[in-house]
Amino acid sequence: MDNSEHTLAWVFGLRTPDGSDKRLDAVVVSQVTKAVLAAATAAGPVAAAGAAAAVARAVSCVADALESRLSEILVTAWNQRKEIAKYADIAKYPPGKKQYVQLYQHPVKWTYSPFLEITVRGIVFTVKLEIILKLTIDQAV
Repeated sequence: MDNSEHTLAWVFGLRTPDGSDKRLDAVVVSQVTKAVLAAATAAGPVAAAGAAAAVARAVSCVADALESRLSEILVTAWNQRKEIAKYADIAKYPPGKKQYVQLYQHPVKWTYSPFLEITVRGIVFTVKLEIILKLTIDQAV
């Protein structure tokens, strides 16, 4: 896999070994399970009793979120930097002409806050998730 294909699961070291049929390692599955069961328990005994069935779907949603590619996150962050944003002015910088911008040491922060609404026997409860990526890039062109 080249660097452009690295996902958040790879960055955080959450991948299972090659050949495994599971998408995430046991630690992540355990954490998601605890979060679902805690949210269900807070919603009441009826939700808690049936929440185990929702765990597999919750794990799948987390795995999907962690499939975000690092390259896409970095490009999105870089496109918001003023050093690069000025090149969107096509009057000053016509399309088709390459522009090179060197960014020296700079922080990149990306936050993703999905949530799951789970219904168990008519009781709806929410599991909030948050993925935070903070990087300091030495330099990029």
